[in-house]
Amino acid sequence: TNFPLNPHLFFGRSMKISTSKTELQAALQKLSKATPTRSTLPILNSVLFDAQETGTVLRTTDLEITIIVNLPASIETPGSVAIPHQTLLDITNESPEDTRITLTANTNNKVEMVTDVGAYDIMGKPAEEFPAVPAVDNRKETGLSTEALRDMIKKTSFAVSRDELKPALTGVLFRFNKDNLTAVATDGHRLVCYNRSDYKADEYTGDIIVPRKFLSLLSGVLEGEESVQIWMGANHMTASFGSDLYFTRIIDERFPDFESVIPKDNDKELTVDKS
Repeated sequence: TNFPLNPHLFFGRSMKISTSKTELQAALQKLSKATPTRSTLPILNSVLFDAQETGTVLRTTDLEITIIVNLPASIETPGSVAIPHQTLLDITNESPEDTRITLTANTNNKVEMVTDVGAYDIMGKPAEEFPAVPAVDNRKETGLSTEALRDMIKKTSFAVSRDELKPALTGVLFRFNKDNLTAVATDGHRLVCYNRSDYKADEYTGDIIVPRKFLSLLSGVLEGEESVQIWMGANHMTASFGSDLYFTRIIDERFPDFESVIPKDNDKELTVDKS
């Protein structure tokens, strides 16, 4: 995957690329999941374009989640600039379906967007103001399959708490053991504990709390058939779908001792007809 090794390589230079409406629209729609609607940091409302000889990479972040996608584009002049996401998406959505779109940025970060039906001036921001890619140290492969992840999110996410005063409960606990995988969620009133014994650990074993927002994002992406790779780092979880990368900060809190509240000697069993 050709992601930038040095995102500061072309900072301060002009940029000129051209792409299709279809490609740009698809990329911007993916990136919208990590673009905050309101933020005290205006730069977070932008998408970072980083065009290099190896390809064009787009990035958005809300400081909790970061999304990186490759944009198929012709690069005339390599460079980097941050462009307001919503403005770019609105113009792209209104453009004819088969149009080519050219984006040109000068050294003052003024962006000209040219389509088949018009030209638009957009004020961008310096690329160096955009937050850096999360540093993922000593990341380890989990071996978690697409089907298992999709299933575990579906079975647990309904019980996640929305109380921000209890941060440990605003995510799902994933417990990676050598021969099984457990996912736990609770809001303090109900608790779901889901075990899968068809799991074999790859490099990572341990406990990690994944935020509800990231699991909701993954749930949408996992609707497709594309396989996913999941890595764990010290402070971040990384998911890779094809050439797209998704990062999230993990919740660094102690999850409640859920095992102590699950009755051990209960012999009652309830069977319900789902239909």
